[in-house]
Amino acid sequence: MVIQLHLKVTAVDLFHVEVKSDGEAFPKTQVFQSYMRRADHGDVGASNTDQFRLRLLRDSESKKTTEMAIATHICDAKWAPGAIALAGSLKKTGSTHNLVVMITSDLGERYQRLMAHVFDKVYVEEPVTPHASITRDGADCVTLQLRSWQLPYRKVLYMDADMIALKSHDSILEDFTELSARKDAGLTAQFNGGMFILEPAEPKFQKLRERLRQTQPRSGGHGGIQYFLNEAFPSCQRQGDDAVGCWQSELTEEYNKFTRNVDNTALQANKYASLHYSGDWGASRKPWMSGCLQSSDSVTHSEDETLQSKLLDLWMDAFHAVSVPSDLSDLLRTECPAEATQGTS
Repeated sequence: MVIQLHLKVTAVDLFHVEVKSDGEAFPKTQVFQSYMRRADHGDVGASNTDQFRLRLLRDSESKKTTEMAIATHICDAKWAPGAIALAGSLKKTGSTHNLVVMITSDLGERYQRLMAHVFDKVYVEEPVTPHASITRDGADCVTLQLRSWQLPYRKVLYMDADMIALKSHDSILEDFTELSARKDAGLTAQFNGGMFILEPAEPKFQKLRERLRQTQPRSGGHGGIQYFLNEAFPSCQRQGDDAVGCWQSELTEEYNKFTRNVDNTALQANKYASLHYSGDWGASRKPWMSGCLQSSDSVTHSEDETLQSKLLDLWMDAFHAVSVPSDLSDLLRTECPAEATQGTS
């Protein structure tokens, strides 16, 4: 007798697996929770189905789970210092919500352990493909931002990994709804995609994924994801039937402040809630990179050396605010020549 079992994955099938590693891939202390999500599109082809394993990586550093979270993403060791500094800065402000980082399996085992010590939750995810309209440097990694809509939280504040917090962001996370973001400093009709509040839901993610699959490159675009997000969440006044949602609320200018536009007097007066070391895609000019002292979008073009020094100091202070086991302490180093004299207190 032959017994046939027909298993249908509808929205989300959830199962828990405890894995004791043999030591080759992950330390024996690691525990994974595995989730399988699959969109049910009836008879559509495989290219229209997003199927992946979402792994929650935990190293017993934090048992707490909150309804809301602050999330970021990275894909390789080059950006690990940025995520660490963001987490360190948020902890310094006393944030009470889960700190989440989304990574890919390309991040090495020791860095995965490091992330598990610094963040409350570490999710190992896959890029969203295809993405013909996203062509900038690290395009696959950029699409992880969309996975924020699949995180198991009621509300999420997404922040790029080249940001730090100077004040608590808990109030805006708690008080604002999807989608809330600051107007882009250079594009008055768009919000900046480096920081925004969203409300995760699987149907929204599937709509975003399908829209990304169908969107083609636009003439004159820089190949980033911001234009895509603004089309998916236009202002509520021009929201169409094909939109995923709308840009409902504008955050004030103290949030997501581009460092290239920082006023030194305002900075010294503690006027900013968060700094965004934005720009220079593909270049090594972030505060943790070898070109950190160069005039750049990522730090500042100002000739005021005290401003540059202050911006680097703030980032280094956040980076060195975290504590990790001694066997991982060698990872808390940067390539910035200023690190030897800045932010090491």
